[in-house]
Amino acid sequence: MHEHHAVQNLVNQAVEKAGTKKVTKIRFGLGELVGFDDVSIGLYFDQMTPGTPLEGAVLEIKHYLPKLQCKDCSVVFEDPERKFICPSCSSTSLSLQSGKEFFLESIESE
Repeated sequence: MHEHHAVQNLVNQAVEKAGTKKVTKIRFGLGELVGFDDVSIGLYFDQMTPGTPLEGAVLEIKHYLPKLQCKDCSVVFEDPERKFICPSCSSTSLSLQSGKEFFLESIESE
C-alpha cells in the first residue's frame, strides 16, 4: 500500500514536468532497501496514468544498490549482497548513504 502513495507522487511530478507533451518513456529510480515491489509499482502506474500525458508510456525501474559509509575507516561502498560489513576494515559500524530512494529519474516525450 505504501507504493500507491509514492507512485502517485511520482506520477504527479511527471505530469507536471510533461505539461502538454505526450510521454513515451518514464524511468523511476528505486533504492533496493525501499522494499517496494516492481509489479505493484507497475500496476499502480497503469491505474493512475489513463487520461494523462503518461498514458501508454513505457515504465522502466532502475534499481540502485545500497551505499554505506564505514564509521571507523570512512570508506564508502556499495553492498550488493547486503552483508553490512565494511570491505576495508570489517567493521559493522556503518551509516546508510543511499538505498532508500524512490524518485522520478527521467521522462522522454514526443
